[in-house]
Amino acid sequence: MQNLLREIAILSSTSAALDWDQETFAPPKAVDFRSKQLAYLAGKIHGLKTSDAFQEGLEDDSLGEANQRELRHQFDRATKLPRGLVERASETSSLGKAAWSEAREKDDFSLFAPHLAKLLDIAREQADHWGYEDEPYDALLSEYERSAKTRWLWVTTLAQAGFRKGFRHPESGSHLAKTESSVSLSTLN
Repeated sequence: MQNLLREIAILSSTSAALDWDQETFAPPKAVDFRSKQLAYLAGKIHGLKTSDAFQEGLEDDSLGEANQRELRHQFDRATKLPRGLVERASETSSLGKAAWSEAREKDDFSLFAPHLAKLLDIAREQADHWGYEDEPYDALLSEYERSAKTRWLWVTTLAQAGFRKGFRHPESGSHLAKTESSVSLSTLN
């Protein structure tokens, strides 16, 4: 398992270096080929993370309990996505970053809009593959904060905006209560 994790780390850092290079030094005409390079690496990494060898390696007790748990989580999420989707997401993201840079420079959102639409479609497709209870965005949030839910984002946002006790969400009937040290959401009957 250690060799497999090392290979994944090398490929991931290579991908990160290519991504950084695209954003800083690569000439604009290199973007299309660079996006294909990054998509290839994303597919290769995905293949390694979903391999039988990776799955078998999850039983390696020398990894430690926390590492096993994290690697199991990564494996479970990765196996729900087809490799083609992972590659398409990488390529679309790479092309989208270049389009965003150009759109900002020219102050022309229309240069980025089609890329954003593709990225949103891919995000919805990923959410459908991963599955979710309430909102598709919950599946995407889980990549970064496993227990986060979309419904809690509005609570945090409202609390930070200074809403006080007495605010009720119009659809859920949830009530926002804010104290100096905490924010809580409770459903009032």
